[in-house]
Amino acid sequence: MGTSFLSARNLYYSLWYYSTDRSNIGAQVQHRRSQNSRKTSTEDFFGQALREGRKERGLTQEELAYRSGYHPTYIGQLERGKKSPSLRAIMSLAAVLKTRASELIRRVEILAADDGR
Repeated sequence: MGTSFLSARNLYYSLWYYSTDRSNIGAQVQHRRSQNSRKTSTEDFFGQALREGRKERGLTQEELAYRSGYHPTYIGQLERGKKSPSLRAIMSLAAVLKTRASELIRRVEILAADDGR
């Protein structure tokens, strides 16, 4: 059997596909999004800057979360670039890191410029 571009690793089933032209619910095969082909986003750069600042201060994610009033899961999501921080979150995190929010944003800009953005 020949190889096909529709390999099982690149597909998943959406169990709640609903057809508007016919009243039925069925399973639909969709392509997975490749994690490697995703471009680096501003959230990724913020996460990198946050992680660097946290490690420079010798803090764990849990300590940063406790001191800033956020959940450790949220801090992890920020550092992985999965969440976009609000202005309030940036201000709070910068205060815990004993830096200005503008300095944290400047780090993001430097990282983005180094990446060729």
